[in-house]
Amino acid sequence: MTSHEKKAGASWTAELIVLGLFIVLTLALTFPLVFHMGSTVPSDIGDPLYTIWAMNWEMKQAAHGFGQFFNGNNFYPHTGTLLYADYIPGLTLLAVPLVLLTGSLIWAYNVLFLASFVLCAWGAYRLVLYLARDRSAAFIAGLIFAFFNYRFAHLSHLEILFFGWMPLFFLSLFKWIDRPALRHVLGAGVYFVLQSWCCAYYGVYFAPFAALGAVYLAVRTNAPRRPGFWKGALILGLVTLPFLAAFYLPFILVQNRMFFSRGLDEVLRYSAQLQFFASITRGTLFRPFFMPSRESLEWILYPGIVAVILALAGGTITLARYRREIKAERKTAFAAADVFLFLLLLAGLQIHKPQEKPGELHWGVFPLVLAGLIVVRLFWAWWKRKTERAFPLTAAGAPATTSLALRFFLFSGVFAFLLSLGPIARLNDRPLFTGPYLLFYKFLPGFQGLRAAGRFVVIMMLAVAVLAGWAVARLKSRIKVRALRYGLVGLIGVLVLADYAQRPITLARVPLGDQISPIYESVKALPESAVLIELPMPLLSWVKEDWRNVLPMVYAMKHGKRIANGYSGYYPPGYTVVRDAMEGFPAPRALRFLRDIGVDHILIHTRAHRADDGQVLLEALRGRPGEAELLASAAGDFLFRLKPSPPAPAPRLGPEVGDRKSWTVSAKTNRQQTRRMIDGNPDTGWVSKGSQLAGEFILVDLAAPVEVGQIELIQGSDPLGYPRSFVVEGSLDRSIWFELAGVPLGVPDITAATIEDFRNYRMLIDFPPRTARYVRIRLAAPHRTMRWSISELHIRR
Repeated sequence: MTSHEKKAGASWTAELIVLGLFIVLTLALTFPLVFHMGSTVPSDIGDPLYTIWAMNWEMKQAAHGFGQFFNGNNFYPHTGTLLYADYIPGLTLLAVPLVLLTGSLIWAYNVLFLASFVLCAWGAYRLVLYLARDRSAAFIAGLIFAFFNYRFAHLSHLEILFFGWMPLFFLSLFKWIDRPALRHVLGAGVYFVLQSWCCAYYGVYFAPFAALGAVYLAVRTNAPRRPGFWKGALILGLVTLPFLAAFYLPFILVQNRMFFSRGLDEVLRYSAQLQFFASITRGTLFRPFFMPSRESLEWILYPGIVAVILALAGGTITLARYRREIKAERKTAFAAADVFLFLLLLAGLQIHKPQEKPGELHWGVFPLVLAGLIVVRLFWAWWKRKTERAFPLTAAGAPATTSLALRFFLFSGVFAFLLSLGPIARLNDRPLFTGPYLLFYKFLPGFQGLRAAGRFVVIMMLAVAVLAGWAVARLKSRIKVRALRYGLVGLIGVLVLADYAQRPITLARVPLGDQISPIYESVKALPESAVLIELPMPLLSWVKEDWRNVLPMVYAMKHGKRIANGYSGYYPPGYTVVRDAMEGFPAPRALRFLRDIGVDHILIHTRAHRADDGQVLLEALRGRPGEAELLASAAGDFLFRLKPSPPAPAPRLGPEVGDRKSWTVSAKTNRQQTRRMIDGNPDTGWVSKGSQLAGEFILVDLAAPVEVGQIELIQGSDPLGYPRSFVVEGSLDRSIWFELAGVPLGVPDITAATIEDFRNYRMLIDFPPRTARYVRIRLAAPHRTMRWSISELHIRR
């Protein structure tokens, strides 16, 4: 055996040992999942079961030709429901061989869950090994990137855990810049597509850094003048753009149709605050000096003391070397691209004034414009020199791009940290300054549909892992005694693991076998066209019970029918209306509502969530034999067929009473906006200052006594601001009031054809005509969360 073969064999052995260590550590830090792979999922059953449902749906639709791929069988009669959250073709592709091997989606899910840790560790390890040429230092980087606290905050979010493709993308990119080869450019393209396909969030957040890294390294190494560079760039575009367009275009179409944009207020709520970087999970073993976990998982961002200290050391070394390079090249435009990075970092930063609104850019955009002008000038001066530069190596055998890569990661870490703070950086809710995220939100496609800016911490932690690994490598190089070198690395590894170590993670048992009611066999036997709703539904006000919405979707994997129930990252307005309407079940209006949206079967549970309410619904529906027919019952579950009824006549719109310009409208709250509900503009309207309160009212003076017999409330841009329970009253003199109509169950008039036209949600209330000058709409019951709004108000004969 030649020396080269021996060296290659030793290298493969070392790689397998490192990979084995990452696997063992993953199993230890996610204990006891490895012993319950086929019956439980990590953390809870909400998001994990949704992911399992999504993978199951994507596999089945792919097998049947993709015709209904985006139209999940949930949220009926909505369409494109798979796009209400991240759809995950990347994870589904990875799950297919696992399902074929194990026959279980739960097994496949848990294997992918464990693989996400190993992939992150392996990706960071390979990247730092390439840059620093030090295996033990790369191992430390892998530990940091795989096990930092943020990951354990998101144990229930498989797609959020899958960001191990990022370091592999940069590894391929650096190799391509150093030694142009087709396999490297293909690798970069495939890894970027996989990152997007596994998590749409990271695809959008990672794209600016991936593009910036490619441009920065290309400019600084004069790569565009090398043979094959533009051919490789073209291949990279051909590999990524068609697949990314095919992935994101359906999102964009549904966002435009359903108005899925996230307002700046919502982005602020889910952005990081400075104190969140000291917030840790409750399962962390050693946390004497840190804050307990906060209310939201997005607020647990502790990066680790050991990792931060090492990264600061690596950043200091990088800056020191950069100063020497600048001193040696001060008469050239050597630092043009670096100037651009620095100015981009500052772009958009402003001192925040309390009276300013989050959406105001002010002068923050001007540094970016100035940066562009400076970069153009410096780049032109650099290009005129037409010289290639050889960069000094920073470690024995390290590639020429190492120094540039470290510099880029130093910038990326700081920039990602600033972006994670969202539109306005805050400390304990106190605004400090407006950050660069606002520029991204205003000008970059995709950011208007995202809200969790704190997830930029993943890119920050990749930079931390790289710089920390580099610091370990440089520290080792200064120690001459081999035993001391490896003893130091071992100590650092123990400290990193101690910083991130967790108690045994929580597992949630998945409903399987006997835990699934036999009633679903009867549901499975229904006609293919059947549409089911399961009652009682979780209350809207019970946020902690929201995960129960996913159970009907899991059962739908068994019976295959369309359901009106649903669970996702985004609840369409129509689903909220469905849940409100079902709180009045089985009132005639609620049953008519179900028929209008196309539901023809009802499954009532009396031994599950809200069991007492289920028993009440059952008895009430049994008391209406003309409305529904009992088909089957089992284990406290009752399946009914909703009997058809003659279609309701088309609504008749009477003529408007009087002259709307002469009307006077007043309200108990927000009186200055009341005129907006009669201005003829559906984009404006009146809205209460808080949630709906019993006794709150709208009062209309019609200027003269007229005959009224109909009221129409149009919701416009606030589709969920409709009154839930109210009374319409009339008066001739405002002293004696008489009831015109009582509406105990207020929901918009919706059909299967109009449920997605939520800008035109409206309620039409008919009543026997009576003469009145004053009409008052008074709330009869409060609502804990929803405000009351009216875009347009019509009073008709």
